[in-house]
Amino acid sequence: MDVEIRLSGREYRVSARPDGDAYRVSVREPAVESRVERLGEHRYRVSTSEGSRSVWLARGEDGQLHVEAAGEAFQVRQMATSRGGRALGEQGQADGRAEVRAPMPARVVGVKVEPGSLVERGQVVVVVEAMKMQLDLRSPMAGRVVEVNATHGALTDPSVALVVIEA
Repeated sequence: MDVEIRLSGREYRVSARPDGDAYRVSVREPAVESRVERLGEHRYRVSTSEGSRSVWLARGEDGQLHVEAAGEAFQVRQMATSRGGRALGEQGQADGRAEVRAPMPARVVGVKVEPGSLVERGQVVVVVEAMKMQLDLRSPMAGRVVEVNATHGALTDPSVALVVIEA
């Protein structure tokens, strides 16, 4: 499987191939090869020439992959690709409108915007806590916040649009 992903504003081409009971994963630019083994639900071991690390991950209903490694949380969005590998655009946005949702049941621990706020793509708009880990939920696009349905301390799940942004 070959995909393009965007992580922290940079795009990477990733290739994953079965390798026994694990996967051999190659990331180009910069070149990195690793072996990924499943340890349990949402838990994996990623091994490279520099050692191995336990990684937690889960896919949210928003299409993003939420990853925690070495105490840091990341959100990874798979890009749709054509046969030539060119990115066609991000998932989760339609008609200049985007919704920010928690990837799993969580508690809202921070609301960083209010209706009318101007946001940049990648800007943190809500912070949630799930499984003793805080996740920064970021705006997938630049625009104006038109709805804030997040309240500090409230429980939420992927069915709730915490923040709605329009271009």
